[in-house]
Amino acid sequence: MSAFLVLVLAGLSHAARAALPVPVMVEPAPNATLYTQHPHFSWTSVCPLLPSVDVEDTVCAEYRVQIATDSTFHTIVVDDTVGAAVARFFPAQPLPRGCLAWRVRTETASLTQASAWSGVQHVCVAEPQRTFNVSQGSTMSAVQATVAAAAAAATGPGGEPVQVLFWPQSTGAVWRLDPAGQTVFLQLANVRDVVLDGQGINITFLGYLTFVQLTNCSGVQVRNFVFDFDPLPYTAVRVLQVQAAGARARVGLEPGHPPLQSSSFFRDQTIGELMDAATRRVKRGGPLIIPVENFTVAVDKPDQYDFQFPSKLDYLAEGDVIVLDPRIYPGYLITDSPGTVLFNITMYACSNECMTSVRSDKHAILQCQLKLQPGRFLAANNGGHNHHSTRIAPWIEGSLFENTGDDNCHVSGLVMSVLQAASSTSMLIHSYDPMDFSTFGVGDVLLFWDFRDGYELGSAQILKMGPVQPAAAAPSQVRPRQRYARVPFVPPALQSGLAAGGYAVAVELETVLPLQGALHPGVIHIGGDLNQTVTQVFVANRTANQFVFRRNRVHNSRRVGVLAKGERALIEDNVFWGLGGGGVELWNAPFEGLCAASYLVRNNLINDTNQLDRVAGPLYVESFAAPAGSAPPARTHCHRAIHLYNNTIHVGPGSSFVLSNAQQLVFRRNTVWRCGTDPQPLITQHNVAALVFAADNVVLNKTEPWLCVK
Repeated sequence: MSAFLVLVLAGLSHAARAALPVPVMVEPAPNATLYTQHPHFSWTSVCPLLPSVDVEDTVCAEYRVQIATDSTFHTIVVDDTVGAAVARFFPAQPLPRGCLAWRVRTETASLTQASAWSGVQHVCVAEPQRTFNVSQGSTMSAVQATVAAAAAAATGPGGEPVQVLFWPQSTGAVWRLDPAGQTVFLQLANVRDVVLDGQGINITFLGYLTFVQLTNCSGVQVRNFVFDFDPLPYTAVRVLQVQAAGARARVGLEPGHPPLQSSSFFRDQTIGELMDAATRRVKRGGPLIIPVENFTVAVDKPDQYDFQFPSKLDYLAEGDVIVLDPRIYPGYLITDSPGTVLFNITMYACSNECMTSVRSDKHAILQCQLKLQPGRFLAANNGGHNHHSTRIAPWIEGSLFENTGDDNCHVSGLVMSVLQAASSTSMLIHSYDPMDFSTFGVGDVLLFWDFRDGYELGSAQILKMGPVQPAAAAPSQVRPRQRYARVPFVPPALQSGLAAGGYAVAVELETVLPLQGALHPGVIHIGGDLNQTVTQVFVANRTANQFVFRRNRVHNSRRVGVLAKGERALIEDNVFWGLGGGGVELWNAPFEGLCAASYLVRNNLINDTNQLDRVAGPLYVESFAAPAGSAPPARTHCHRAIHLYNNTIHVGPGSSFVLSNAQQLVFRRNTVWRCGTDPQPLITQHNVAALVFAADNVVLNKTEPWLCVK
């Protein structure tokens, strides 16, 4: 904290401090002993979630958190603020071992007025009680045996906190490890308080796999690893000649990339990504996907191929790069494992989406890198993150995410469906994953969404809930899936024991749904064969609430920087640069929903995004329906209370803000650079209520070609 700020805060009058509410500390418990150096801190929410920024500056808008090595706060190790949209905190750097003191207070937006401190509580950060070492030159099986021994020591009545340490590797050394047919490197289940510490080890795998898989764990920390693949899990070719008006092309293999015929993953891939060879990002004005019907190896040159496309691609040009990025294994698969922390992990390649979590509350990703290496086009074959169905969403801070093959970060609640409806208050809820029912119960709120026509049917609290049972779905309802596992995010080894028809629970709702239309019972098929006619069900209490994405850099991803929904989020101090989609987009994917509420998006730089030929904007807010849906009786305002404050946006052409089906949007102190001759308005809106675009926003019209021509 600067000396100036110390003087300002020290000079606050008691009257000023007393005027603001004081939060009550919730987590960690007083005098708790923890084994993570990144504890989760939380307190009661006492400020308005999205306070107005006004000249009087009298409303609390921030929480200040301090952590010190002494109760008098003479030696402060953390002094940070978070916006009032959330009431929690993760330290981005490891806390020192030992007993620490912490406190929290509220402050105004200008940080010139503050409440009294909450009081002081203590937490002790202890060393794990037992250490297991991975010795230099270990085989894959030897590593897994060591991890299994550590897991055994951490489980059962006599379980104790443990850590697994890899040997300190010399600078620049790379451990080339053959997975020997294994599809997971580090795997834990049913353990708590385990640390997996690579101590900076750099591992290149000679086959594709998941780096870390956690199932039903708690308080696991994974830190200080560098991961890569050889061969790469994707491949890339450069267009040498466009033939038959874009129906065919002769292409050449890019240096350092695996031959297309070397793997069935490449041979079976029917869609690709069109990229610019110079910028290593999506081709400006190009499509989201490029269809590939088939290819043959050139007779005269084994590193060249003849591509056949299902239709003429008039946008294809010589020099373009086509990337084939099959979905193979996720980098991290974290399921039902609250308190997981990923710290200081670098990934140069992931063979699917890189970081996936499901029903894993208070998950933190801190100081990590998904980093593009020279000569490459992708760092992840799919998205950078997918985090689903949490009560308390991930906290992602201080990280670098480059060149992902889809959305960089996506948080949501996964869909369920109404299988049968006896009435508007009594029904069966269906999911293919039985664990979905373990995370909600009596008192939780269900949201009902008509995806067919695109509007909210209503919400209701659960009054009674029956046991989980195999669903008696009609054979016609259980359809084969396309390209995806039948139950996404469940490890394949665990899927064989699941009921083919999925699972269902009976619920009694406390109030009659305020239905605007009839329920449409049936089974949702997540993935390639989504049933778009069935009424969708989401749990309001676990749609990735209190999401935090701050101080990150997101470069050159295929689509969106942050795609999010849920109650309460803080997206601040990030850089979004060169993306195919927008910086921040809020919309319901077909099976990942639903709506966003109480979002604070502030102090971000959004530069040269929206490269693709798609409807979107640097900020894009929408709620989707099935393409064949009919006009709903009354489109609802799915999204509400979205505040954009002090963002800088350099993007064009097209509208800077594309808004639909939303209410209570407030834009303050933003600076927007756009093309002065752009025929599109600054704001495109449909079914928007209570939009405030304040006079303190600055719009600058420029004529640079990159702002005016896509």
